[in-house]
Amino acid sequence: MNRLITNAQINLLYTEQATGLKLKLLNVLYNGRHCIVNPKMAEGTSLGKICLMEQNTTELRKLIRSTFTVEITKEEIESREYLLLKEYSNEVSYQTMIRHIN
Repeated sequence: MNRLITNAQINLLYTEQATGLKLKLLNVLYNGRHCIVNPKMAEGTSLGKICLMEQNTTELRKLIRSTFTVEITKEEIESREYLLLKEYSNEVSYQTMIRHIN
């Protein structure tokens, strides 16, 4: 699975249920290239800022076509890493759990 995520030009994630943080979304953002999602996939998180997002299926198709030949930039990867480490690192999760316990 990781090889598929890493080697894919686009990882398309779609959900009808906006329930909690999607681990598959985090996996794709940590390991993949372009990540295209519908709004429900990133709802309740700040991850929509580092994804390509579209709800309408016609526009979603256009986004897939236009993104397929575009290389992900170093700046996009750095922005993604910054947000992920700031909000979703093990250290941040650990500190959040400690605050909730105390």
